[in-house]
Amino acid sequence: MVPAAAVLAGGLSTRMGQDKALLPWQGKTWLQHSMELLAQLCQQCYVSGNYEGFACIPDLYEKRGPLGGIASCLNANPSKSAWLFCPVDMPLLSLSALEQLAHSYQSKPGSYHFQDSLFPLIVQNTPDTRAVISQQLAQGDYRLRAFLKTTQSEALVSSEQPAVFGNVNTPQQWRDIQQLRSN
Repeated sequence: MVPAAAVLAGGLSTRMGQDKALLPWQGKTWLQHSMELLAQLCQQCYVSGNYEGFACIPDLYEKRGPLGGIASCLNANPSKSAWLFCPVDMPLLSLSALEQLAHSYQSKPGSYHFQDSLFPLIVQNTPDTRAVISQQLAQGDYRLRAFLKTTQSEALVSSEQPAVFGNVNTPQQWRDIQQLRSN
């Protein structure tokens, strides 16, 4: 198991035009679905953002994208040795993809992501990692890819279908995912 997990749900959902975390998915909201998925691998699951009824970690860095949410979680709980992060807008994400990340972490503690997708990912929570992310944010660099390169996150090859890693950011992408799911 990974010590902690967080659903990144602190964004503004501007391209979607409504809060993505509250969109319906298989009888639940995307946020509920994501939390239940992470709870299968982690005993302590949080939401990076502010949603009533969930254990939330507020953003320390507003409008800094996923990197700001990751930094907020790492800094809020420095005693957690690693975090599994998943954005709320990946409704097709599979448990097997998360298990692959968790297995890699259990075999050799470190930071992991997939070659073809930046999310989901596991971030090793060390003072050095927190310093790198703080410096990057202070410089106005919110690129997750740059953070993963600097922290030497290991890129894993996934056997999952590419759709599993798809982010849904617009109403058209949402319609496409619903269509894909109904087929």
